[in-house]
Amino acid sequence: MSNFLDDNLNQSVFFDINYLEVLGNNTFEYCLYYLLENDEIASDFYARYKNKNVGRKAYPPALLLRVIFYAYYRGHTSSRVIERLCKTDLKFIALAAGRQPHFTTIANFVSSNCEAMGHLFHKVLLICDKSGLIGKEHFAIDGCKLPTNASKQWSGSHKELRKKSDKLKEAAKRIIDKHLSNDSDKNSGNKIPRDQQQTIDTLMKNARKIDDFLSTNEPRMGQGRRKQEVQSNITDNQSAKMTTSKGTIQGMACVTAADEKHQIIVHAQAFGMGQEQATLKPMVEGIKKNFGDGIFKPSLVLTADTGFSSEATMQYLFDENINAVVPDNQFRKRNPVFSDSDFYKKHKELRKKTRKDKAKTNMAMHSSEFKVSFSSNTCICPAGKELKFLGDDYKGLGLLTKAFGIEVLKIEEMFGATQWGSHAINIHSKLAPMRLRSTVTPIHTHRNTLAYSSKYSKEGILRALNDSNNVVNETFFIESTDVELQKELQARIQNGDELYIVGKPKYENKKVISFSNCYSVTIIFSSTQILC
Repeated sequence: MSNFLDDNLNQSVFFDINYLEVLGNNTFEYCLYYLLENDEIASDFYARYKNKNVGRKAYPPALLLRVIFYAYYRGHTSSRVIERLCKTDLKFIALAAGRQPHFTTIANFVSSNCEAMGHLFHKVLLICDKSGLIGKEHFAIDGCKLPTNASKQWSGSHKELRKKSDKLKEAAKRIIDKHLSNDSDKNSGNKIPRDQQQTIDTLMKNARKIDDFLSTNEPRMGQGRRKQEVQSNITDNQSAKMTTSKGTIQGMACVTAADEKHQIIVHAQAFGMGQEQATLKPMVEGIKKNFGDGIFKPSLVLTADTGFSSEATMQYLFDENINAVVPDNQFRKRNPVFSDSDFYKKHKELRKKTRKDKAKTNMAMHSSEFKVSFSSNTCICPAGKELKFLGDDYKGLGLLTKAFGIEVLKIEEMFGATQWGSHAINIHSKLAPMRLRSTVTPIHTHRNTLAYSSKYSKEGILRALNDSNNVVNETFFIESTDVELQKELQARIQNGDELYIVGKPKYENKKVISFSNCYSVTIIFSSTQILC
């Protein structure tokens, strides 16, 4: 045997490195370090520290700011991910000066310094302005809708939330009454079974959560001409239900104003409303606050898209003498030449028909509207399309319902639950990667139940029918009976990891040894997209 140098990768190595050399010159990381080294920049963060004479040493605000801003720049927003990067990524290690802040330290720093973050943004903005990086010739305003961590299931008017609380209490009462009615000796002192008691406690806890919210919060009112109540959310009452191209979300409308010269953001703000018309005025006021009232000179042009157009907005811009370009979404309606034309009338009727057709697809459909033939294994949906049973490899109606949801209801993402080891996993994983939402569902009738979501597409179904192989980054396999591994994966889900089941069998010596009870699981972090 030849004498080779040791190439074992499973070992720890000490590096002789200089953190500044790691950051380099003329890089974003170095600019971040150089900027935050100025004590005046980070001075607003010092007031909350009171450990001058007692307590252990704290992380310098500049250190945490460097790490957090660089993580945001790289697309990482999870405090747990940032903690891990401070241990594994050389750039983060250099910015953190070799320190390894805990994820709770990072999360608490962000949540408790919102006002100081705003002051820091203003200081950096003034530095950019002093350096000539802001042209002040063209400000463009635009926005997007982003989801929050609040669930839309906990949204509703105060009347709707009060009704939901009553339903939860009634459900708990039914469980208790059923137990008492089934008890042969009601005076025997038999306790309610543990699983039922847990269900009762959960129902009552949620009911109390709603009641506490209603007792401490007034109804939210809309921004329109007629002040009407809008839905509140007991988790995040500043968020709102919004309709996006990908469906309805519970989120915020995030609006930014950017300068044309170097695309520097001159103001940003989040709004708990789905409509953008009412956001332009506070955005303009925010820009004035950052630069002064004299910022909107006649030479500066402010632009925004049609979503910001309204009579109130136009009147405000006119009164403030702001040179703005905002498309009028009611131009054709107000134009007598166009409104009386045949083209406009035909276009109007077409839009009405489209809205009616779309409304029909959103209606719940009764099973009687479907025509099923067991002799030919076909099903005719209300749209008149024939859905065929595909054989033993696609048992049940799962594929039919998915196809109907995609073609007729235009559903992009579906949620469901099934048992580990069920044939349904084979079907769903062939159609699209199944994102695990929960690997253990103890309150379900079957404890060995997983919850999942899948983003289906017509192309994905066609690939499944053609039995083509999905290209995935295979990580490991999980047996349907491996409860301990399921619990471990559940912990990873709660830590922010994305887990997918993909339709790929387990091989041993190039032979398939398991498919129905053994699944390939791919670990995908939040910032990574899966290719299928």
